[in-house]
Amino acid sequence: MLGIFPMGSLVRLASDHLAVVIEAGEHPLAPPRVRVFHSVKSNAHVFRRDIDLALVKDRIVGLESPRKWGFRDLEQVWMA
Repeated sequence: MLGIFPMGSLVRLASDHLAVVIEAGEHPLAPPRVRVFHSVKSNAHVFRRDIDLALVKDRIVGLESPRKWGFRDLEQVWMA
């Protein structure tokens, strides 16, 4: 299923973390599950954790470019 944010998309969360979309929501407009792995504030990787945005107060505020952040191995983040 293809939602608003396809699997593998790099997204910025309201919590100032970067995450990769790992699973679509239950229906096309539902928030997806994401894997958080980077802090925008500290510009450093953080402990990876998967969250279902339908169940938490965090939300996607935009798409990000992996190139802008220097992520060359983004596939390893969301496929692991």
